[in-house]
Amino acid sequence: MFKEEQFKEGIELSATLPEEDGVVSTRSFEMLVQWVCHNRIVLGDLLPTEAIDAIIEFARLADMYNIKGLETSMANNLKQIILADKTIQNSVFANPPDQNTYHLTL
Repeated sequence: MFKEEQFKEGIELSATLPEEDGVVSTRSFEMLVQWVCHNRIVLGDLLPTEAIDAIIEFARLADMYNIKGLETSMANNLKQIILADKTIQNSVFANPPDQNTYHLTL
């Protein structure tokens, strides 16, 4: 991947990605490897808020390294998580105001 004479990564046969809060983490890198190898990601048994965080972090990593072609898939994953886990609330509104944003946090 790296030409030996041009990059230290080629000589060392490794590349180091420094952790960056909200972008580069072990989880986002594992998701990147899944995407590159299988063209999909498996989130496992994460809570909806954790799954949303993981997808957003992965999308930031992909954007940081200019990886294209996963935007639609990640948007669909987010949509499925949000719609599958709606909160049941008694409300005077026909549709509670936070019905589709309940699991979105800062």
